[in-house]
Amino acid sequence: MNSVRFLSHKSTVKIWRLMLSLFLLFLGVRSSMAESFTNLWAYAGAAYNQKNWEQTIDYCNKAIALETNNPLVYLARASAFEYTKQFEKAEADFNKAVVLATNNIPLSLAYLGRGHFYQQVTNYERAVDDSSKAIQINPAFQMAYVQRAIAYNFQHRYDLSIIDCNMATLLNPDDVEACFYKGNAFYGKQEYAKAIEAYGKAIEINTNYSWAYQARAFAYFSKEDYKQAINNFDKFIQLQPTNAEAFSCRGLSKSRNGDFRGGIEDCRKGVQLNTNSEVALNNLAWLLATAPKSNQRDGQKAVVYARRACELNSWKNAYFLGTLAAANAEIGNFDEAVKWERKCIIIGLPEKEMDQAHRELNLFENKKSYHADK
Repeated sequence: MNSVRFLSHKSTVKIWRLMLSLFLLFLGVRSSMAESFTNLWAYAGAAYNQKNWEQTIDYCNKAIALETNNPLVYLARASAFEYTKQFEKAEADFNKAVVLATNNIPLSLAYLGRGHFYQQVTNYERAVDDSSKAIQINPAFQMAYVQRAIAYNFQHRYDLSIIDCNMATLLNPDDVEACFYKGNAFYGKQEYAKAIEAYGKAIEINTNYSWAYQARAFAYFSKEDYKQAINNFDKFIQLQPTNAEAFSCRGLSKSRNGDFRGGIEDCRKGVQLNTNSEVALNNLAWLLATAPKSNQRDGQKAVVYARRACELNSWKNAYFLGTLAAANAEIGNFDEAVKWERKCIIIGLPEKEMDQAHRELNLFENKKSYHADK
């Protein structure tokens, strides 16, 4: 029993666009302000676009010393604090920006920025609330619909996410992120054909949008179309040649397509690229434990890799525990195999995988290993 984990980049609307619009807004409407303040704000903008967060914070500090009531400067500093994981300071500045904003444009930006912050700290309820406030202020605020869609996805409120993505694409048909997250929502609903269509639209808009190839690969994998999954992982790897999880997931796809040798090679490559990738470790362990040919199996190494994957995930991932069970069975340690398979079942799996887990448990209880059919 094993399954590709759905992996993608951290779900986040392009806050860079928000901040760039913020800097341009200020420079466009505050031309009468003292030159020293204007320069500091421009320097902060340049530092931000270079991802130099410490310099951004420094320039914002100096700007705030000259004018304490400008919400946009607090919003810029808050975002820099967010990216440097100074979350308490970030939240305080976002709150300050919301309080100080006196007209619709800065206020909607402040709510969007704070909503993005809440999304990053996994407070999705507040992320939805702030994105909704931004939309209430400006019903045509396209970025706010995308951001709220992302938060809805994390809440598994997929239908609402799709509605927001549709609204976002109505406002901007070429928004690649709206198409991508719409695909994620359909994936969450297990409507894989519709997910593939949405990811395809994202790729039409931007042929180098690597995450859409990866996500489409997972959708094809879930449809058991392993050839197409491999093709999409191929493209993703071309765009991100050092992504460990991509190699390991392509390896698992190859094994499902009957190519265990190629699958194991890919999974080994994934572990070589990142020895702390729990997905790469798990997938390699699974193939080494369950390959149909004995000369392709290595139970001892499978146990090592599977245990490391479980450690990295704090022993909470049912799939990883199932892999550790299969690895122990391969070396004849059936008591351990039964123990870990039972823990896998207790944590829980989707119905199809749960049935397979029970079949594997029955094998282990009867002191038999599990090996793939082909």
